[in-house]
Amino acid sequence: MTIRSRIKQSSSEEGDMQAPVSADPGFIIECDSCFTNLTRSVRIRCADPVCESSSIDICADCFRQGKEFGRHKAGHPYRVIEKHYTPIFDEDWTADEEVNLLDGLIMHGMGNWLAVAEFMGSRTKKDVEEHYLKYWRGSKNWPLPEEPMEFETTQEEMLNRKRDRLKRLTINPPLPPPPVQNSGPTSHEIAGFMPGRLEFEHELDNEAEDLVKDLEFGIVRAYGGDEQIQDPADAAKLAAAVEARREAANVLSRATPNGHMHSSPASDVKDEDLKDELPQIPDAVETKESIETKLALLRAYSARIDKRLQAKTLIFQRGLLEFRKMQAADKRRSKEERDFLTRFKVFAKMQTAQDNEDFLDGLMYEQLLRKRITELQELRRLGLTSLAEAETYEKARQYRNAERAEILQRGLVRNGDSLKRAGSVTDDRFKSTALARRGGPLTFGTSASLNLLSSEEQELCRQIRVNPQSYIVIKATIVRESQKYGNELSRKQARDLLKCDVNKAGKVWDFLVRNGVIKAPMEPPVSAISLPDGFPQLNGIVGISAVNGYVVRGPDSDI
Repeated sequence: MTIRSRIKQSSSEEGDMQAPVSADPGFIIECDSCFTNLTRSVRIRCADPVCESSSIDICADCFRQGKEFGRHKAGHPYRVIEKHYTPIFDEDWTADEEVNLLDGLIMHGMGNWLAVAEFMGSRTKKDVEEHYLKYWRGSKNWPLPEEPMEFETTQEEMLNRKRDRLKRLTINPPLPPPPVQNSGPTSHEIAGFMPGRLEFEHELDNEAEDLVKDLEFGIVRAYGGDEQIQDPADAAKLAAAVEARREAANVLSRATPNGHMHSSPASDVKDEDLKDELPQIPDAVETKESIETKLALLRAYSARIDKRLQAKTLIFQRGLLEFRKMQAADKRRSKEERDFLTRFKVFAKMQTAQDNEDFLDGLMYEQLLRKRITELQELRRLGLTSLAEAETYEKARQYRNAERAEILQRGLVRNGDSLKRAGSVTDDRFKSTALARRGGPLTFGTSASLNLLSSEEQELCRQIRVNPQSYIVIKATIVRESQKYGNELSRKQARDLLKCDVNKAGKVWDFLVRNGVIKAPMEPPVSAISLPDGFPQLNGIVGISAVNGYVVRGPDSDI
């Protein structure tokens, strides 16, 4: 008996998976007497009609010894079956492989190329499918194959080809099959998407089908329906149905007032059964208005379905289902870039995927150019004309910003309790300007915080030779201290508070009073007295001063 059993079962029944290529076939032929493996050996097959149905195979040793078993006798006729390496249709396919191909198709069914390839051995799923479709299914004599061809190929050449083919498949095996995607609402990183069906659990405009789910058409005479030949049997059925309905109406009219029929006690037939047995009247003829109404509903439904398909096409083409990949790309962008790209997502519907990508890249490049041009214009406004100067300025600006952040962190100018320390810091900054009392106005081409000052404040800083950042600290200190005294602060209090150059502090105080930022304290009421004779005068002009609450004036005074 020939035993045909699978050596290695396939891990899956999916047709798109690759079978592991092996030199051994997927079946075993054994001697029915000693059970020796005869798959690759010459064997003797009993040709007697008694044993032919069970395919009795015997090895050479048992045949030589004349062993008998079962219904097989030593005197039965026999056939010698050996391996055939002669090609028939294809120079690379032997006769034995052609037979095994047909046996595999008979055993596993047409189209199950994976199982057939495993049954044959030494052949891949692709080889089996292409060979059958070309030489068997594509034959002009189908279902018969093409006529055998003559090949000048020896057995040694066929064996060498087989060894080379198996060696190539061993070095470069087929790619492993991709993981099978489950088509469930929870089988994808996007909740509700079913990858096997390319559908969503809740589609866009999910209630669109409710518009036409109960829509039915009767007999349509328009659009060529009146040209159809009417079946006489339909007319007879219509007449019979109308007559049956009329008789049923007459029977129902003889019913009792409560609506129940008088029935015989022996009768088990119900009114519902009688109603179901009545012939059904054919559909009514559709009028022009009803047809137009129903067609309008169908057109509206079609438009909603087209909108749904367009949205799904946009999602599939743009790769929007790869949520993790898109999230990683967004994290690499800054917040400004993300906000900028979000504003132009509306154009994605009007462009192809490649055009939209090029469009967004161009906008991003334009945005970078605009930003760089603005930076260069700002540097040029500050008086910088080379990249080296710009680099030096940038380092200085970063240093100043870090210093200012450190000051704020320490709380030197955070509240009124730190005014004394803020004054000392300001004094240290003023000490670095040894030429404060001499020289011309300063140039603030590279000074930080210059844009925070008005034109008048910038001119004041140039005249008193104070950096804009130091001026801001002085101004904040004076304003904060003046608020403690009802927005009033004297010149002397300002000088004592800042502990810096009295001239600079006084000019800043004068500027703030002149612009109404703070108020000068009101002078106390004084009494005027005449200046005695012989009172010293300055440059011939009688002075006016407050002494112990009195104002003294000379004879030439206007007061």
